[in-house]
Amino acid sequence: MRAIIVDDEPVMTRFFARECEDIPDLNLIGSFGTGKEALDFAIDNQIEAAFLDVEMPDMTGLELAVKLRELRSDMLIIFVSAFDYIKDSNRIGGDYY
Repeated sequence: MRAIIVDDEPVMTRFFARECEDIPDLNLIGSFGTGKEALDFAIDNQIEAAFLDVEMPDMTGLELAVKLRELRSDMLIIFVSAFDYIKDSNRIGGDYY
């Protein structure tokens, strides 16, 4: 599965990427610090899953999820956050939180 991670905290992005290394069939093809960077990448690349932080400065993970779903409705969206946004995640059709 071709996946990206989007988080404005570089330490968390690196940590999450290391955690993903041993997951069979998960190919982390990009990590981004902003929603805009991720969206620009998603326009030109086939992505099957996105791991998204919720609180980011330029575009929230919730806003990014909506835009990613417009590009590919079957994309798996997983929110990765220390905060409780489960209601918002469910409202926009997040797959996991």
